[in-house]
Amino acid sequence: MLADDNTKIIKYPSQIVTYSSKYVTKLSDVSNDLNVSGSLSIRYGEISGGGSGSYVNTEAFQNSDMNFLIVVHVINQTINIKDQLQFWPVGEKSADKYTRKSLTDTYGDCFISGFQEGGIFTAMVSIRALKKSDATQIQADAHLALQVGVGSVDATGKFASAKKNLNENSEVTITVNWSGGGQLKEGDAKWDIDALQSVAAKFPDLVAACPQRTHAILTKYTALRGFVQWRGGADVSPLGYEVANLYTSELLDVYMGYKLIWKDIHNLIDDYNAGKLQLVQAKAPAKPISTPASPPATKGGAKIAGKELHTFDPNLYGLDEALQTCRALMLRIVSENDEITRNPDFAVDEDRPVAYLRPGLFRQLLPHQPTPDGLLSWLFTGLIGFGETGSGTVRGWTGTGWPAQVVQPQVIPLFKKLDYYREAAAGTSISGDLEISNVSTGSAQYNFTGGRRAPNDCRWLAVPKNDQGIFVGTVSFPKRTIPTPSNPPTAPKLVRQVQKVTFPYPYDRDPPLVVAFLQQWEVVSPVPVCVSASVENITTTSFDLVTSALDTSARVSASWFSCPADLKGIKCGISPDPWIASEATLAAAKPQSTFSDRVQFKDRTEFKKAPTVIAAPRSFALTEGTQNLRLDVDAVTITRYGFDWKANPWGDTQMVGAAVSWIAWDRDYS
Repeated sequence: MLADDNTKIIKYPSQIVTYSSKYVTKLSDVSNDLNVSGSLSIRYGEISGGGSGSYVNTEAFQNSDMNFLIVVHVINQTINIKDQLQFWPVGEKSADKYTRKSLTDTYGDCFISGFQEGGIFTAMVSIRALKKSDATQIQADAHLALQVGVGSVDATGKFASAKKNLNENSEVTITVNWSGGGQLKEGDAKWDIDALQSVAAKFPDLVAACPQRTHAILTKYTALRGFVQWRGGADVSPLGYEVANLYTSELLDVYMGYKLIWKDIHNLIDDYNAGKLQLVQAKAPAKPISTPASPPATKGGAKIAGKELHTFDPNLYGLDEALQTCRALMLRIVSENDEITRNPDFAVDEDRPVAYLRPGLFRQLLPHQPTPDGLLSWLFTGLIGFGETGSGTVRGWTGTGWPAQVVQPQVIPLFKKLDYYREAAAGTSISGDLEISNVSTGSAQYNFTGGRRAPNDCRWLAVPKNDQGIFVGTVSFPKRTIPTPSNPPTAPKLVRQVQKVTFPYPYDRDPPLVVAFLQQWEVVSPVPVCVSASVENITTTSFDLVTSALDTSARVSASWFSCPADLKGIKCGISPDPWIASEATLAAAKPQSTFSDRVQFKDRTEFKKAPTVIAAPRSFALTEGTQNLRLDVDAVTITRYGFDWKANPWGDTQMVGAAVSWIAWDRDYS
């Protein structure tokens, strides 16, 4: 007896619930688990459920270190109407007039005899480890973190730890699709691992309240009494595709592999046109590689041999030929897929030639970026001396042991010895500028300009364009308006200029090492002089280049250098400049005759012998007065464990601060 006659009793359906969380390595595994036709996926170029479009991010799948498929399948009830169905022939054509193909074309290979009502929730989690060395641990954490439900307290703790490690050390892409259940979460909530756990756990309850037809039940015509009676003694039945499922799944994996290669070739063409890379021809394969053989033109005839393929030339013509060949191989797979649709028995015909070439074999023929003989790209540096009047010098590197490059290299100039005079006896201004122009595959022009000067020295650093993640560049800031002198005069203030710099390619692991060097300045004197270049907010895709100077500076520009943080054989860094923290610390600094310090490499096994080291100024400051700017920067006492940098003013220069940026790399690559 109910305590309250108005109490409602809610009856939930008797559900069949299946939870699945599994590690998948092939797209065909996904299509099979989702009951998606591999043949249809090839035809539309995507893995799709129903008519809503693709819900598997194939690009993220191919580029990830691991992929997990989470499926929650809920069946509320099955509606089967087969017993009420009658077979009605089309027209008066008798069964013995049909072939298997024509019968399938007319009636299909099966019919819909009912539906499943409930819901299905699917999530593809693609994980890319930020550090490849952590991939195994991340995979183990993902297995635990992507389970549905946690039991004991100990398991709950491990579950939380696994989620934390997964979030901190990997890049996760989540693709979700569902039918039934209505709204699964709040509209402004993001899809993350916690959301997946929550939705998967409550999905059966949501489906109980809001079910949907999720699957059609397909039945063969031979299960209908009316069809058997109509067929009579004729030996005819629709085509059976069970034997073709394994073969079409294999075709799907191969097709998606070529789809990824197609995109990679397009990227190579774009980067080659933009001058971002150089290419070399692939080595000839150990065994000949040919396109797939074709079936005989006539029954009982010989197979038509495929065309032998050769390595593609490392230029636009070769890349275009590779693109056309890749397209032809993809079309061959589509054609074979259509042929299997018409004749599924071909899938088990042992005499029929295989219709595809493995994508891995085809990739061996593509041109690629050159790989150095060690862990590090070849870096080259040299010293250039400028006279008092010379402003432009062309310097080639082909005579220094470095061959001419196929693509223009990256080049930046670095100050070594500065000797600048004031523009007039009253000391109106001091300016200096280093620029690179006319960079070719074998040389570059170095332009040395600025105010009145004595002979100066500069270094140049050239980096081949390759895939090692070593980049250089320059940033020119707009000229500033200098404040009008006041009476009484006011103390100059430090002014910052910031510009975001995006790397040509993103770093796929940790943020790189980045340093900045002074390249250009123009300051008014005899007031104090202070200019500085630094970097901030370094990420895998960009950083902020910052110049700091007193507001009596009209212009400050800088160059920069970046390299992967974990690349063996190369490191870069800076010396600190605490004296530029504020106007007060700058004013309190005392002139010194030299600035120097010892740099110890953090990893004492980084270099097997003394590396090549270059140091160049990134900041300096002069006291108020009429002295000239004279500064010599160098790296000395270099060992495999560290070096000494020094910045020495001389003559009448009264310097209260100087700091450098430095680059060190293995001499084997110099």
